Amino acid sequence: QMDLAFKVANRLVQRKQRGEFSKMGSTLSALIVRGDRALIGHVGDSRIYRYRGDELEQLTADHSLAATMKAAGIEGNGSFGHVILKAIGMSEEPPDIISQRVEPFDRYLLCTDGLTDVMDEEFIAKALAELPASEVCTTLVEETLARGGEDNITALLVEIRPENPCEHP
Repeated sequence: QMDLAFKVANRLVQRKQRGEFSKMGSTLSALIVRGDRALIGHVGDSRIYRYRGDELEQLTADHSLAATMKAAGIEGNGSFGHVILKAIGMSEEPPDIISQRVEPFDRYLLCTDGLTDVMDEEFIAKALAELPASEVCTTLVEETLARGGEDNITALLVEIRPENPCEHP
């Protein structure tokens, strides 16, 4: 289902690629939670993180030239930061798809590179650890803006609640 949703999104964007929009594309990160499973789909350089216990883990890999160069041990000058290698509308390549078990109190943060280019993972982890769910995204976006963020800054939080709402970690 996730793969099909990405194919449909890809085709819809490709149909709109005319004139001034001929090079239009988009990153896409998606999360579906059903029962005790999470299904993650991803293309581009937006990210999905999971905060579990006291550990922040980046679950998605950036599909950017800068990330590819870094993984290969090649130092860049920063000018490749927004060159995307895989995105909706750019190719027929399938998305990265991850399936994993969820646990009560897991927090999944879906966010754009406008946030992660400015915000360090230490601050993200602290916000996820200490703030109520209703305040996490607003705090992250406001702090990113305060630190000079100018790109699209988007954040969405999904918190896994226990079956018994009286439980606490």
